[in-house]
Amino acid sequence: MANRIALVLVALTVAAPVAHGDTTLQITAEPPGTVVELAPPAKRGTCTTPCALPTPPGRVALRLSGPVVEASTVEVDVPPSGAAIRVRAPRQVPYNVGALLTAIGVPVALAGIGVMAVPATEPPMASGDWPFYAGGAATLGVGLVLTTAGAVLLARERPRLVDGAR
Repeated sequence: MANRIALVLVALTVAAPVAHGDTTLQITAEPPGTVVELAPPAKRGTCTTPCALPTPPGRVALRLSGPVVEASTVEVDVPPSGAAIRVRAPRQVPYNVGALLTAIGVPVALAGIGVMAVPATEPPMASGDWPFYAGGAATLGVGLVLTTAGAVLLARERPRLVDGAR
């Protein structure tokens, strides 16, 4: 009798805790080791990928975090039968570099526009104004390149569902 009770206890501790009506969401992530947490109002579990997480069926929000991951959220439609998904979490370094490049690029581009506008404030426009236009155009170009590079990095590092439940 004691052996049967011990076997039942072992089976209960090994099995994933699934509440009544919940289903299982199998999760893999890029990068591996991403921590996945059910966001409110369904907040009931946390796991480190690759993992299985008990979730209610329907639309759930998953919070992604970790040592090399920018904290973010991705929404998933979980069917009643469960699902296997692969998510891509934004990596911290490229995400932060993209934000920094964009934050620097926009003011630099605006400064370039301002430099090109300086000769227009003093009529008549002399032929000696070309350094303002050249310098302003170069500054504007640098600003646009920085902003574009930053926007591309930010777009690439957004959290997204790669495949699985939509």
